[in-house]
Amino acid sequence: MTFFQPSIKNIVLATLLLINFVFISHNLLNIRTQALIKEKYTDTASEILSTTHSYIEAKKESILFIGLSLANDPRFIDAIESSGKTNFMLDRFSENLRLNTNYKNVWIQVSDSKGISRYRSWTDKHGDDLTKVRKDIVQMIRDPKIRSTISTGLYDIAFKAMVPIFKDDKFMGTIEVISKFNSISNQLLNKGFELVLLVDEDYKDQIKKPFTKMFLNDYYIANLNASESNRNYIKNFGIEKLIHDNNAYIIDHKNNTFITKYIQRDVNGNNMGYFILFHPLDKIDLEHIFFFHNAILLFISLLIIGIYLVLQLIGSKHNKEKADLKNQLLSKEVEEKNIELEEQHDFLQNVINGIDQSVMVIDKEYNILLANDAAKRLSDKDMRQDLSQSKCYELLHHKDHPCDSDLDCPLIDTFNEQKSLQRIHRHITPSGEEQFVELTTTPLYNKDHVMYAIVELGHNITEHLKTQKVLEEQKDALDYQAHYDALTSLPNRVLFIDRLKHSMEIAKRDNNQVALIFIDLDHFKEINDSIGHHAGDYILKECAKRLESMLRKIDTVSRFGGDEFTIILEKINNENEIVDIVLLIIDKLQEPYIYEHRKLYCGASIGISVYPENGNTHQVLLKNADAAMYKAKENGRSTYSFYTKAMTKKAHERVLLETKLREAIKNDAFTIHYQPLMNINTHKVIGYEALLRWIDLDGTVIYPVDFISIVEQSGLIIDIGKVILESVFFQAVSWKKMNIDYEKISINISAKQLKDPEFLPSIEELLQHTKCDPHWIEFEIVESFIIGDIVEAIKVLEKINKLGINISLDDFGTGYSSLSYLKKLPINKLKIDKSFIDDIPFDESDKIITKTIINLANDMNIEVLAEGVETVEQEKFLIKNGCSLAQGYLYDKALSVDDINKKHAAGINI
Repeated sequence: MTFFQPSIKNIVLATLLLINFVFISHNLLNIRTQALIKEKYTDTASEILSTTHSYIEAKKESILFIGLSLANDPRFIDAIESSGKTNFMLDRFSENLRLNTNYKNVWIQVSDSKGISRYRSWTDKHGDDLTKVRKDIVQMIRDPKIRSTISTGLYDIAFKAMVPIFKDDKFMGTIEVISKFNSISNQLLNKGFELVLLVDEDYKDQIKKPFTKMFLNDYYIANLNASESNRNYIKNFGIEKLIHDNNAYIIDHKNNTFITKYIQRDVNGNNMGYFILFHPLDKIDLEHIFFFHNAILLFISLLIIGIYLVLQLIGSKHNKEKADLKNQLLSKEVEEKNIELEEQHDFLQNVINGIDQSVMVIDKEYNILLANDAAKRLSDKDMRQDLSQSKCYELLHHKDHPCDSDLDCPLIDTFNEQKSLQRIHRHITPSGEEQFVELTTTPLYNKDHVMYAIVELGHNITEHLKTQKVLEEQKDALDYQAHYDALTSLPNRVLFIDRLKHSMEIAKRDNNQVALIFIDLDHFKEINDSIGHHAGDYILKECAKRLESMLRKIDTVSRFGGDEFTIILEKINNENEIVDIVLLIIDKLQEPYIYEHRKLYCGASIGISVYPENGNTHQVLLKNADAAMYKAKENGRSTYSFYTKAMTKKAHERVLLETKLREAIKNDAFTIHYQPLMNINTHKVIGYEALLRWIDLDGTVIYPVDFISIVEQSGLIIDIGKVILESVFFQAVSWKKMNIDYEKISINISAKQLKDPEFLPSIEELLQHTKCDPHWIEFEIVESFIIGDIVEAIKVLEKINKLGINISLDDFGTGYSSLSYLKKLPINKLKIDKSFIDDIPFDESDKIITKTIINLANDMNIEVLAEGVETVEQEKFLIKNGCSLAQGYLYDKALSVDDINKKHAAGINI
């Protein structure tokens, strides 16, 4: 016996060696894996602490920025100079911060140069001498300079920015901006880090009126959203033990928690606040580490398997010799079995020939192994004699290839699924007659339980299917009659109520609104009675056509009964959408009906109810819409009424605002302000953006955000747009005459203006009338106009370019920004939307997007301008990444013409 021959001794020796190898490899791999996991946890702790520090610094800077902005506002400088009672108008400012920013808890205090309190945002108390109780106020009076700190006071640990107010270099007083850590806590929570903010026990006596009223021993809990489970964990772990733990992190596998801490020090460098941060342990990505671990284990396993296979190969030669001898013995046995099988085949053939349904045995290659007489009768006569050479598709379908997919052949499916199946086959007999056969296939297994063929039974169901088709057609006809109106072909009351229920269910699931519109035709009865039912039927059918033509595919209109129609409007966002559709319906139904060369008029009174405000069931919603319809009739017919007074009032306010807008156009109540566009490399003004302002009769300035949607929807943008263009063109000429240097003035142009066929001719006429050079002008367009019809957009913009007017693409990146259209359009400039600039340099996603837009524009040789630049850090980021143009409050707000002219006269860079 050689070494290569299998023996128990060799096998045992090889097995022991392999086990020893696997054991050592596994231990070494586990040691390396644990080291990688520890490194990952250390990196995670560093990331959490870095994030916390960046949030604290960002808020500290923001609070200081608010203080600087207020301290430099002329209104507050004048107010503090006044010796009498003064309204600093900061309540609304604080409220706007609370509603529109993350700064929900910001307090403001103003004191004069003597330390007398002039205003507190959290109380009406003022006039007290702060120098008697606060050393920092005394220090500010002695040495007025900006102070930005984090400190613990009477109520809480808080950010505080103290900014001196100067007028003509004279110290006038101090503005203090104070804010808590709540927004920091919420930001960390949004990142997946739960916070418990503890104030050191040394400050317990100083916090006399704790805001949260929560303590752990002598440590004050400063954040309201500190969860009870995290507080209990700190308590059980031990506060002193936790805050003095020198490890970068703590792992609690039992509670699936990763804990780390960030220490906030006071102005003297002593520990003041402890940010105890909790993060789900399973959110830390260790997948790549375990992938490495498993990959090595897999390699070891494959190596063992390979060794095993080599040993098996050595032993296979001996087994082959034994198999050859066995095959010789089996050959004789097979010959005897074949004779027996032929006898069984003849017996089986006689049995299945007695069945009147077709029976066939078919293998996977479509060969017919066995068939009865009924199956043969389905085939051509010349194929009935010898089926052993026939395929099933040749016998039954007269084809020279397997059945197409439209015949739904069960053969392959039965082999794949290895279970009985049923199919309906369309079969053409040799005479050309179409028949349908129900096929039932059953797997056929050999003695080793391996499937090698199927048994197919065929049952002719042609007559049954014909009868079933007649019944289905009758059922469909009855169903249509039960759910649709015979006159108008609209859904009837039954189907409408069913769809209304369904729409309400979807609205409830998706948190949307559904509007139910109830329409009653005015004066229909008079027409029906005086002219005849034929005229009435004609009006009902025409009314149905008009209603269908005005609605979206998702909406439903029905004939509810008599001269009443009902409409379901799905996915409604606000009342304005409802009013627009209802006004369109009223106008459309007031158009004359031409019947036998006669004009008939039949308006409509409309009631509106909205789910869920006006009802949670279809019955209540219908009842309320019907009541609102009768209210519309009481109001004079051919009008509409909402069910609730509040909705009616809101809808009417929209109509009144549109009326006021029309009056404003007549009364020339619009003015233009201009925001400077800057070259941020040179800090020189290179142009302006024209921004619309509406001066109401009482002198109130109304900004476009409050009325631009109505201007767009009502079509008034065409008229107002002409006013803006003429004003800007004249102003461009005027400033050139005054030697006010600028390159271009940009004007926002709406999609409706661009689609107006009179727009381009009117531009040419205005340029001639005002003598404005088109190269002084730039049009800002939005992406929605381009996406609507790219071919038409290109034509319009090319015509504008030919006039000499530049094209700027506004708010780039907020819509459907696509390179496919950007490279085709005659665009001269891209404007990066303010939403991408706001969080720079803190938001990595916004930084990446902004860099990408800048690089894209530079690569395509297109100018790029950033909107909404408000900080020096944002400006530095833009300069670093190749953007040289910007606009925003860092440079100036939108100015009136007089303000710009005064700056020019004073020699100020404009």
